[in-house]
Amino acid sequence: MKKGLLAVVTILACALVGAGIATAAEISTSGTIEFKISGTSEEGEPSGAFANGDVNVIYGVTITSGAFEAYIAPEADLTGTVTDEEDNSTNVLTYDDVYISYKGEMATLTMKPFGLDYGLYDLYAAVPDGAPNIPSEPGIKVEVPFEPLTLTAVVNSSTDDGDVLYNYGLGLDYTADSLSFGVMANSTPVEDADWYGTSYGVKISYEMAPMTFTLEYGSFSPSAAGKEAGSGYYAELSYETDETGTFKLSYTGADAKFNGAGTPTEEAYSKIYGEWVYPVTENTDLTLSAWSEDTGDGTGAATSYEATTETTLAENVTLTLDITGGGEPSVTTYEAKIGVSF
Repeated sequence: MKKGLLAVVTILACALVGAGIATAAEISTSGTIEFKISGTSEEGEPSGAFANGDVNVIYGVTITSGAFEAYIAPEADLTGTVTDEEDNSTNVLTYDDVYISYKGEMATLTMKPFGLDYGLYDLYAAVPDGAPNIPSEPGIKVEVPFEPLTLTAVVNSSTDDGDVLYNYGLGLDYTADSLSFGVMANSTPVEDADWYGTSYGVKISYEMAPMTFTLEYGSFSPSAAGKEAGSGYYAELSYETDETGTFKLSYTGADAKFNGAGTPTEEAYSKIYGEWVYPVTENTDLTLSAWSEDTGDGTGAATSYEATTETTLAENVTLTLDITGGGEPSVTTYEAKIGVSF
């Protein structure tokens, strides 16, 4: 962990301990255990109804003391393993989320020791596989609400040849009745980062029941010599009623320069996505989705689909059945999963 952030962690920890002396801390837990079997038609991979099995466990602990809140959620893949240099295998233990925050009258301060980033909305570029972003590093986020506006500032740091480089993010959101509007920017001086440079984004959303319209636009200005600035956009229309369920139609696009994070790809990126969620019975929801995606690599668009049912078997017990197909080359995967929450 970076030295500067270590000092902040120490201060927050001491404050939390001090608060705990005056106020008894409240502890709550929650989590899920998922039992899964799956298979695929992909060549060279195990196939059949019971080709693969997996058990995933997430256990979250929330500690609240006055204005302070700490949260940690270890995640264990009981069947996944990693092997060290001596060929010793151990189960994969990661985390779902970890943070400590202080919510004051004027602002909320959140520290995330395992990584904090600040990507631009729903924008997407195929080559870096994501939206313009700063490197995920231990960092601090400050949120300052002054209705109807909320100001957000993010800062973390990276190390490059012994030098400490600071990454920044800044956002402003406005919400009033059916209209919401946001602007955000991020910047990183890390030369080997995918998005070395500065990015800007804007988002507007308007609800006119039963429909909601969302529009987003972003641009990237690279700092590396020889790279070119580009832009991307996102549009979404959703329609929801009790009788018909929820429909969603979205379009994601990016020019070739944005799609390659400053290094133009052969073609621009585009993706059309449609989704329908319908309550078949009181206990079962059906989700159907299909999309056509052109990653800009010159091979053209590929079409895929997914069908999912989610059924409540008992209180806190859910059965999920999923089948996904299409792509290039065409591959079909299927999965059955029972989740138990607590």
